[in-house]
This record gives sequence, structure tokens and C-alpha cells, in this order.
Amino acid sequence: MTWSRLHGYLEAEVEHLPDEVVVRVAGELDLASSPELAALLIEDCSDAKQVVLDLRLIGFIDAAAVGVLMSVREMLQWFGSRLTVSDASRQVRRVLSICDLLDVLTA
Repeated sequence: MTWSRLHGYLEAEVEHLPDEVVVRVAGELDLASSPELAALLIEDCSDAKQVVLDLRLIGFIDAAAVGVLMSVREMLQWFGSRLTVSDASRQVRRVLSICDLLDVLTA
């Protein structure tokens, strides 16, 4: 597995496991970079039953990125996949909590 640059300040690593796909993301997730992550999740993960998005290395996330994550979650559900966020950084947990989505995306 190697890290791939999705945007100027966002990188991702995808690990295909027998029961799930784990996507590790590092950098900043915002209006500019979140569409790249969305494309990666839809293209690489739509066949997986479980998609785990590891956000421990995200230092910044904005409301636009949260909206994109919710849209991707909905699209993956349409394909029969389940998206959950794991190991969210303090910043990510704070923003998801403010948006009242922490339990929705981490459960």
C-alpha cells in the first residue's frame, strides 16, 4: 500500500481486506479536496460491504467536506455498502459533533 496524493494537501491510502475496505486519509479535507476523496470512495469502494474511513491524520475539515461525506455515505448505501468513520482526529470529531453527525458517521 502506498499513499496517493488526491489534492495538493490531501493524501489517501486504500487497503482492501477480506471483509472491508479501509481508506486512510491525511491532510486537510475541505471544499477543494473533498470531491477527490468522494471520487476515490465511490470508484474504489462501491463493491465493499463495509468501508472504513480512517480520519486520524486529518488536521482540518470544513462543513463542505462533511456534506460530501454524507452524500458519499448515501451513494455507497445505494450500492449496498456501509461507510463509517474511525479514529477521527480531535478536529474531525469536533466538527462532526457540532453538525450532530458524530454518532451517525461513527456508529
